[in-house]
Amino acid sequence: MKVIHFYKTYYPDTHGGMEEAIRQLCLQTSKRGVSNTVVTISKSVTEPEVLERPECTLIRFPMTFDVASTPFSWKLFRAFRSLAADADLIHHHYPWPVADVMQLLSGVKKPYMITYQSDIVKQKFLRVFYAPFEAFFLRKAELITVASPPYMKSSKTLSKYLDKCHLMELGLDISSFPEVDAARRKSWEDKVGTDFFLFVGVLRYYKGLEYLVKALQGTDLKVVIVGDGPMREALHQEAKKLGVLNQIVFTGFLPNEDKVCLYSLCLAFVFPSHLRSEAYGVSLLEAAAFGCGLISCEINTGTSYINQDKETGIVVPPAQPSALRLAMETLVNNSQLAKTYGEAARQRYENVFKADKMAETCIQLYKQVLEK
Repeated sequence: MKVIHFYKTYYPDTHGGMEEAIRQLCLQTSKRGVSNTVVTISKSVTEPEVLERPECTLIRFPMTFDVASTPFSWKLFRAFRSLAADADLIHHHYPWPVADVMQLLSGVKKPYMITYQSDIVKQKFLRVFYAPFEAFFLRKAELITVASPPYMKSSKTLSKYLDKCHLMELGLDISSFPEVDAARRKSWEDKVGTDFFLFVGVLRYYKGLEYLVKALQGTDLKVVIVGDGPMREALHQEAKKLGVLNQIVFTGFLPNEDKVCLYSLCLAFVFPSHLRSEAYGVSLLEAAAFGCGLISCEINTGTSYINQDKETGIVVPPAQPSALRLAMETLVNNSQLAKTYGEAARQRYENVFKADKMAETCIQLYKQVLEK
């Protein structure tokens, strides 16, 4: 079975939850006989480039322009029909409006399915013009996968297509991550200790990190922020203004070898995303898989499907620094509770979010599409 995946960005150009979700899906389905090709757009190439990765064949097309975080490539647009012709099934990872338009304008009759990662939240003005394409694109899909029941129930867009929606939890195979290296772990422990809260992710507007910074005021709480992105400088400036810069370690992007060390060292994992653009939280799931207690916000998405309040961690109202502060202080003052939450988070990962379950569900859905 040949499956071609379309998404706007991928490794090695960018590192985020969507990229990791696609990587995990391709890794697991390839073990079950699926030949995966991922097609994406890159600022790093001037001509189409083919890379062989463990999980897929990656084809990167040069970016022509980018509007509202939506990259476009004329060369990909022209190549879409021939790319699709070589596959049995097209798997779109939504949202990326360019792929929708290519699918619809190309006239390709190949069956396609959609993994619906998130509503379009920020680009409300442009969405007015895009809405007819979106509606047609979703209506013509053979099926739509959604990663969590809360998102399926709360999405106004999906409410029109519930008859073709299927639950497919994003899963992780932690054996695809490196084991903790003792020397590297010791080096990190010397730098940051073991009494810190950890955040991992791209520093974007919906991550709620400004509220995390404010939550540190008047406390001795410490946070390690792993990742980079457009909010980094603003967060630095806010932390400096509030006098808490010395309580935060900004590491920038780190490879998995370092991330797993920090997961093993932290007191708990804090995930303050406050907008529905955060549909799931792959790093939240990573933290659960590595046995971290969790703090997250209730935004009616997959974050509260991963983190069950008072079971795997603490769920607080969004955009409220005082609520984040109270949750963090609760775990600082009760390390046994943090440990108990971490054990429960690991068990929930084992029961619900292992990658083989995701892969088996995906294979069945692929077969369902092809048998229509």
